[in-house]
Amino acid sequence: MIVIFKPLLLIDNFKIKKNMKKLFTLITAVALGSLTSNAQIYDNGTIVNNPVLGVGGADVSSLHDGLNSLGMNHASGLGYRVADDFIIPAGQTWTIDSIAFLAYQTNSGNASTITDVNCAIFNGSPAIGGSIVLGDTITNLMQSTYFSNIYRTADAAFTNTARPVMRNIVVPQSAWSLPAGTYWVAWQTGGTLTSGPWAPPLTNANMATGDAIQFNPDGSIWNPILDGGATADPQGLPFQIYGTVTTSINSIEVEDALTILPNPSKGNFMINATFSNRCNLEINVMDLQGRSIYSENVSDVSVLTKNVVLNDVSKGIYLLKLTSDSGKVLTKKIVVD
Repeated sequence: MIVIFKPLLLIDNFKIKKNMKKLFTLITAVALGSLTSNAQIYDNGTIVNNPVLGVGGADVSSLHDGLNSLGMNHASGLGYRVADDFIIPAGQTWTIDSIAFLAYQTNSGNASTITDVNCAIFNGSPAIGGSIVLGDTITNLMQSTYFSNIYRTADAAFTNTARPVMRNIVVPQSAWSLPAGTYWVAWQTGGTLTSGPWAPPLTNANMATGDAIQFNPDGSIWNPILDGGATADPQGLPFQIYGTVTTSINSIEVEDALTILPNPSKGNFMINATFSNRCNLEINVMDLQGRSIYSENVSDVSVLTKNVVLNDVSKGIYLLKLTSDSGKVLTKKIVVD
């Protein structure tokens, strides 16, 4: 008989587990599939910090030196759940076709043992009263699950294959549409093994990687996800959103105009804008994740002619937004090729 002590299941903790005997034999379950979706419109971050250094050239997500938590429990069978936030920039509406999550079960092998994922989007942190606006906490929305070609390992244990990470794709029963705002996506995952499933945290050069939270069914409470090491650093979780972005322009008078030349460009372009009245302007260039990559304030203009140079910017689509002190907004897509 295997006895499970629930306090140890909050976090897959390396220092706790490294001396434990293996309690499970391998169970093989295959749920392979593919998904055709629209473009990726949001990426919360990566878990890979050692690409192609794993067995067979796989990528490795290894514990940052000083950290201790390999993964966070979000097992649907035990009532655990995790959540993390994302921001839809002002002037945008996102139509979500699918979301990709990552999870592993220890000693699963590379054939996925993941069986289900439910997913809900909240209009604020569920820890402080956010409400579900899309999805629910019951319905299995998983369409496909497969090996992500990533192994989660202890620090520098690049040849360890005990924790193959699965990529799990959830697809809403009908497309989800969200206006601008800050949202939290919460999810649970089930599998055929008794280990986890575990959600690996974001892994990069920083000890603190985000502000994700975990629901603990023992106290029916959401808690910050903190690494199990001495410094208890807050952690973020990986997920990617796929769909389409619609950009709207609010409160623009007919005589207002905005042009960008050249567009596409190499990141060096000229802004020409006219306004019906003199105003103070805030110039912002954002990526599709809403992160500002350029900002500047201009005072007392009715005609704006401005050369903008985006240094070291990646190829892709960006959003230029001009906001006047009267609340008027001009927006335009920028393509960097």
